[in-house]
Amino acid sequence: MAGEIYESLHIISLVINRRQDIPLIRAKVKILAAAAGCPRLAVTQLAAAGSEMSRLLWQKYGGGKVDLAIIHSLEKDGRTGLELDLEGRKPFINLEDGSSADYLSADYIYEEFGRLAAVKGARSVLDQVVLARGMRGMRGMPVRIKCLKWGLGLAWEELQQVEDRIRKELFADTEESYVENLKVKHDEVIKLLKEKSARTRELDRVNAELLFLSRSLEEMAEERTMVEMSLRIADRIRNPATVIGGLARLLAGRSKGDDREKKRLLALKDQAEKLEAAVQDFDSLAARKKNLFRDEDLIEVVNEALSLCVTLSRKKIQPKVILPDKKVQVQANRRTLLIALLTIFRHAAAATAMGGEVIVKMTTSEDRPCITVWYTQTVSSETRRQENRNLTLNLASQIMAEHQGEVNFKGKEGLGALQSIEICLPLFWHEAGPLK
Repeated sequence: MAGEIYESLHIISLVINRRQDIPLIRAKVKILAAAAGCPRLAVTQLAAAGSEMSRLLWQKYGGGKVDLAIIHSLEKDGRTGLELDLEGRKPFINLEDGSSADYLSADYIYEEFGRLAAVKGARSVLDQVVLARGMRGMRGMPVRIKCLKWGLGLAWEELQQVEDRIRKELFADTEESYVENLKVKHDEVIKLLKEKSARTRELDRVNAELLFLSRSLEEMAEERTMVEMSLRIADRIRNPATVIGGLARLLAGRSKGDDREKKRLLALKDQAEKLEAAVQDFDSLAARKKNLFRDEDLIEVVNEALSLCVTLSRKKIQPKVILPDKKVQVQANRRTLLIALLTIFRHAAAATAMGGEVIVKMTTSEDRPCITVWYTQTVSSETRRQENRNLTLNLASQIMAEHQGEVNFKGKEGLGALQSIEICLPLFWHEAGPLK
């Protein structure tokens, strides 16, 4: 029955702002059920259920609204019924410490919903009382409850014919009903506009960050390429020039021939010295262009990224940090390296349970420092986990590539498995390979 497909005809929306609104909703449900041809017992049951569910919203979820509609099953021989769609102003899971309920499973949430006295009572007289799907009312969104009662006395075609009469009965009190409906619709429009504005601001902020990051990566790639090419060209010229110049000086010193031979050797030495000067120019060019990458203490960068990761504090996670006692100097662009580390820390925190454990450890060897982040995977959605992992890996790997570093994910697949992310950086830049 939960998956039954039906069409609906919205009749009226009523708000729940105060205790006095509850009897009004009871009366309207009773009028609608009677006008739609419900048996007398069903009318009483619907009115009582509507009253109790409205009281639940007012007492626990800050009030809200209820939409009343006539429904027509597209299965089950075209039977008709009534739908009460209630929406509160607070989420169903409202943790006392204000923390997120992302770590709670859907099964746990539905079990808690079924334990509510009002829900138990409504389920005893109605055909269906469910916490609406699509995460609404579960994690951060306003609670939304759907109540269905099948078995109206009129067929769908007959209900459509008497729709105007039903509305007249419901809207007999113009001040009470029309005004309340207008208020509901106005509040909905204002709410949607506020949500849209908030999302637009968030998108603008994210776009600005992505634009800055993209420009930074382009500048870093350009600079790194120029530095590497300068160093590679200098290295290819330096050794031959040194050998030629040294041999020319040696031969000139030992020469016992005529002056013409000695002049030729000295000319060869002068040209070799010019090549050595060109090598020095390449070295100085690399030094002058090295303005985006500076010597940074990797320990300071890690600590700063941890302090900026609000996901850790929001989920009450106190990371265990193991860092060397001495500074670890690396060639890095501090801003983009912070973004890479922050992205990885966010991923680990988001995948970890509330109050769980995240370990950050840095080890160093002769040629490279490595940062390893351990966490336990608890997010139940495999698709979501894989998407987050791919996004984290792509962004962090791109930034690390510009630092001649790398990012590796390790760990077994599946819920509850220990996962790790390893970030490695070189202490010194290496040549990218032979110049072609």
